[in-house]
Amino acid sequence: MSKPTTIGAFRELAAEIAAVQSGIRAGWQRRPDRDVYQRRVDHWHELMGQMYDGLFDDLKQARSGERGAIERLVTFLEADVVCHRSGYMKSDAIKVLTQVALEPEIKDRLLGVLLAAVDGPDRREFRAYGRLARSLHHDTVRREIAHRNGARDERTQRHA
Repeated sequence: MSKPTTIGAFRELAAEIAAVQSGIRAGWQRRPDRDVYQRRVDHWHELMGQMYDGLFDDLKQARSGERGAIERLVTFLEADVVCHRSGYMKSDAIKVLTQVALEPEIKDRLLGVLLAAVDGPDRREFRAYGRLARSLHHDTVRREIAHRNGARDERTQRHA
């Protein structure tokens, strides 16, 4: 079972998880053959393992500053996937990333993640993005957030 390491791989896997999950819900309502239903559920669990098992390992390794783990967590945040449990994982990743020393390049990438969240839809993990903003200590963060306070979009203003 390979774990995703690129934005595209995270997004493809999230789309597959969402599709399989919707098929499970629809199948449950029709009460299909138990074996067919069980195969769908097993496949969903396999996909969830592909998405999250490696990320849970990365959370542990990133706490000790392991660069590869930090890189995968940032890539996951950049992918901004929406699927089962993704908001919880984003919150956990942000929590770990705010507690470790980050290189300027990683901080710049996280700034992009943060601004996409401010400009984007309401989400479960939004409070974690606020903690991320404080941890970046970046003049651009202050400037961009101040700029978004005057945005025409009410949601963006609220997020800022």
